Parts: sequence; C-alpha cells; structure tokens
Amino acid sequence: MRNVIKLSRLHGKKIFAIRDIFSINQILLLVKFNSNTKSRSILVYLQTLILISIFISSPIFSERIVTQKDEEPDDYYGLKIGGVITPSFGYRTRDASSGYSDTSPNDQTGFSLPWTLLTINKEWEELGLEAELWTEVIRSSSFSNDTVTNQGNKADPYTLGIRRGNIKKKYNAFGFNQKIIFGIQEMPSTFTQWNGSWDWRYMDRSPTESLGFFNAPADLGLSWIGEISILNLQLGLANGEGYRSVQNVESSGVDGYARISVSPTIEDWKFGLHAIARSKNLVGLAGNECLERRSNCMVDDNNPNTFLEKDLRSRKGETAGFELTVDHNQYLHFGAGYIWRRDYEGSVRDRLNSTSPVIYNRDRFGHAIYSWLGFGFNDFWIVFRGEKGTGRNGILNANFSDKDEVSYRLNNPNDFNPENIYSSKEEFIKRSIIVEYRIAENFRFGLGGSITTNFNPRGERERIYIDPIGETRSQNEYESQFTRNTNLGIVSYSKREERLFIRASFIF
Repeated sequence: MRNVIKLSRLHGKKIFAIRDIFSINQILLLVKFNSNTKSRSILVYLQTLILISIFISSPIFSERIVTQKDEEPDDYYGLKIGGVITPSFGYRTRDASSGYSDTSPNDQTGFSLPWTLLTINKEWEELGLEAELWTEVIRSSSFSNDTVTNQGNKADPYTLGIRRGNIKKKYNAFGFNQKIIFGIQEMPSTFTQWNGSWDWRYMDRSPTESLGFFNAPADLGLSWIGEISILNLQLGLANGEGYRSVQNVESSGVDGYARISVSPTIEDWKFGLHAIARSKNLVGLAGNECLERRSNCMVDDNNPNTFLEKDLRSRKGETAGFELTVDHNQYLHFGAGYIWRRDYEGSVRDRLNSTSPVIYNRDRFGHAIYSWLGFGFNDFWIVFRGEKGTGRNGILNANFSDKDEVSYRLNNPNDFNPENIYSSKEEFIKRSIIVEYRIAENFRFGLGGSITTNFNPRGERERIYIDPIGETRSQNEYESQFTRNTNLGIVSYSKREERLFIRASFIF
C-alpha cells in the first residue's frame, strides 16, 4: 500500500490529491480548500483522518484469500492436482520367414503417449464430498471416423478427453465405510490395478482390462462401494458402451455389475480373492431396436419382401470371473484368474410373412485364463505374464456354441460346411515380459515385449499366404491351387505377432 500526495496550483487554488492503492481496489480522495480561509492545521487534521481510515478499511477490503501456505502442501486444503506422463516407443518385428510386416496405422509402433493424464481432485472433508476430473491424451480417431487412421482424409493428432468426471459422497452406516459415485468412473475390473496387485498399470494394462471384461476401463454410471475390515463390495449401473462413447450407440440398455473382494493381511503379505460379474443390458432395452435396418442387432438382408425381427434376448449377455492375488510390496506380486462369457442369441422371424419358419440361433460362449508373476530386488523388477482364451489378438470373444454335431449330421447329411457342423475353435495365446527399473518412487523405466499366436475357427494355427511378388493372398486362393491343379506360386507361412516396447512413467 502506498500513499501519493500531490500538491499543485490551479487558478489560485491549492488542490491536494490523496490516492490510496490497495491490492484489489483504489480509493481516490480529493480535498479542495481556499488557502485564504483554511489553515495548515486543517491539512494536518485531514492527513491524520485519512491514515486512520486506511488502517480500518484495509482488513475489510483487501484481505488476501488464502489458497496455500508455504509450509503446507496443496492437498492440505483438499485440492490435489497431479498427472501421469508415459512416453513410449513400440516396434513390431518382421516375420523372418515370410518377410511380412503389418504396417497398419496405430500407436503400437513408433513413439506415442499412452496413459498420459492430468488429474484434479477436490475434497470437502467435513461434508464427505469429493469431485474428480481427469483428462486423458487420446487420438482424434477415438471419436472421429474421418481421420487417416480410419481411412479418412484428416490428420489424427493427440487431443484431450475426459477419463474421469464424477462426484463422490462418503459416509459411514451399519459399520461400513460407504461411498456413492456418480459420473465417469473406473469399472470394477480395474480394482487390482489400484490396490497394487497389478503394480504396472502405466507399463501395461492389467489382464482383465486387456481381455475386455468391460468395453472400456471406465464408463458413465452410478455405483456404491462398501468396505468393512477385509471385505470390499461394489454394485453399480453403467451405460456399457465405455467412457469414450455415448449411450445408445450399441444399445439403449444399461449394464449392471457387482464385485466382492476379500483381502486379508498376514504380516508383510497381502492376499486377495476377487469375484466380478457383469450383466449386459440388464434394463432399459427398447422394443424396436432389433428390427431390420434399425440397428446392428438385425442385419439387413437386402430383400424388400421381408422385414426381419430378432428377439431382444440377443442384446443380453453375462460375464463373470474370479481372481486370486498374493502380494509382498518388496519382493513379489502374483495373480491368476478365469473369465467366462455368454452372449445370448434369439429367434428371428419375418413380420411380412407370418407363415415363414422361425429361425432359432444358439447362444455363444467364451472363456479365458491368465496369470502373472512379478518379483523384484530393490528397485529392479521382472514380470512374466500369460493369457489364453477364445477370440483373437488377446481380446476375449464368445465365439463357440454347444452344437450337437451328431444330430446335425443326421438331419443334414448333405451339409459338409465345417462352420455349420462344428463350433468355432478360434482362440489365442499371448505371452509377455516386462523388465522395470524404479529410478524413484514416482519415476519408472521399463522394457517389454509380447508374442501373440492366433488360431483360426478350425483350430489351426493362423497362417499368412504370400504370392511370388510379395503380396498377401487369402486362404481360399492358396487352397484352390490343390483343388484346381493350378500353381499360382502362393506359399503358406505360420504367423505370430511379436511386439517390443520401451516405456517410462512419471507420476506427479
């Protein structure tokens, strides 16, 4: 604060301008008097009065709003601002025998920024309220089909999206520490990431996330969490499409899910048994969304004389799994689990032809098993991980049904199509390793790699077919060389996907 007193003469009069400048406002006091009628004592009186008013008004009008203290961190006031930066480099090895290399555009090769977040949390402890707002660096192709990644013509730069945006209410009742979460939140399949069992969440996704237990690791919804002693429970509803998508993209229904975790501790060892269940489109299905040409539920057969309708049951599904974990923060992290999935099918009928037969489709099933073992010595850790399941490229899919093969052969003796007689035997095996050095508590550097082997619907190892000029060809073209006695020079090679990566993660 400073006082500026200016004295000047103007037309035979003395003008005193006294200006008090505060941190947030200005007070201008203009005093005029005639030197012939006022004495110097009046000036002294006015100066004294102004000084008194300054001391009185200063704490009222210019008191600084305290947002932090030098000796206290930001979270002392309930505000936490942090982030995660994970620069990465990925490389896909070229097949040694065929010379083939997949060059499709994605972030798994070259330099990229996966799992780069800016996190803002604000807590009102007295009210038991907390707000979360997490932003995430993602590619534009995640929400636009008009990029070069999606065969469009626009660039595909990084941009910011919302990873979390929710409000939490904490309270105690019936001996439980309870919490209600409303908004974009993590799904229960990521629970073992945040409790430390899968301790490499910014080096690689956990098995339940990469296998696709839910469509995305986070979603919009409402959930309740209760905890007492070693027991942790969670119940919730979610859109089901994932946090990067809006409702009604796949269906108007809402998913329901539940989780129960038991985590006893014995000295330095922590054990965990976790069970998770998801019911796809539990409630809210619209009655007309499985009509032909209305959605992807019922594919258009391009026949103007039919109007097909599929049972809404085909929109439903169930996924369940359990996981066992054993952890020692200094030496060991072990986990193993199993996931089972069922996608319902339904009857198909023609609304324009009431006499046409109803077609019944069989439900489809899928399953996966996985495990990991990580052990460390001081700041050096090595992690081995394996996954096997129905589907392709490490993603679980319900692709087989319990067909009665003998009965079908007897009733359809002229049908030799294996796809009609046998269930799909498509599956994958994925093995990976991570070597990590922990430079500091919040700074890690890692090297890793994975090998994925796919098997086709016949149960045969996936192969690639190369012609004499190096172009890829189909399996039918390759097999036609033997059925038609035409040598096209197409050669078959076994195929597997091998990836390497270098990744650093810094949490602040």
